[in-house]
Order: sequence, then C-alpha cells, then structure tokens
Amino acid sequence: MRLLITDVWNEQPPQHFLTLVRSHWRGWRLVVWEDRGTPHTAEDTRELAKDRHLALRFLPTATPKLNAMDHLWRNLKGRALANRPTQTIDVSAYEACQHILKMSPSQRLQTAGVLSGNFWLTR
Repeated sequence: MRLLITDVWNEQPPQHFLTLVRSHWRGWRLVVWEDRGTPHTAEDTRELAKDRHLALRFLPTATPKLNAMDHLWRNLKGRALANRPTQTIDVSAYEACQHILKMSPSQRLQTAGVLSGNFWLTR
C-alpha cells in the first residue's frame, strides 16, 4: 500500500497514481473510478489514462455514498483525528496515514463499504 501526502493538489498526484496503477497491473484491462475533481477530469489526466490504456469513469456529482474513499475518510476522521487538537497539517496527515496502514487490507475494504452486500459495483 502506498499513501501520498502532498500540499499540491493539481493534476500531478492523480497522474502519478494512474502511472502506479498501470505499472502494478500490467496487461490488465482496468477501469478507474474517480470523483469529478478538476485534477481527475483535466484533459492531461484523461490523455495520460488513455495512453496507459486505463478507462476512466467518473462518479456522479455529489454522491458520496458511491465513493468508497469517502467512507474510509469518514471513518478515519472519526477515529484517528477526532477529539484532538491539530498541531500541524503534516502531523494530522501522518496520523491519518498511520491509521490506514494499521488496518489490514480486508479492514480497509470493509470500512470503505466495498465488502458490504450493498456495494454498488457488485450489483
């Protein structure tokens, strides 16, 4: 598992992610689901995905129930970051990453709602 902490949120982090996905799953036909954030929908990001033979699909606007990362993030905020003063953004980001890394892969999927019988992609 890799986690990225960045103070820059432009096209570069999502493009880096797409490159990592393709390098890890070579030869697979992959579909990557993204929210409609500008870095995900940017023309350069779409072109990179196309060049890497990745199919991008975008979640409908304002549908956090469909976004597994939103479920994971909600849990993270409630358990790892709640009821503590924020010393710095870097410390909070580090604590958030540590919380995720301590979870097993199946715990992460369960928390994100992917393993529930109602996950929308399994229907």
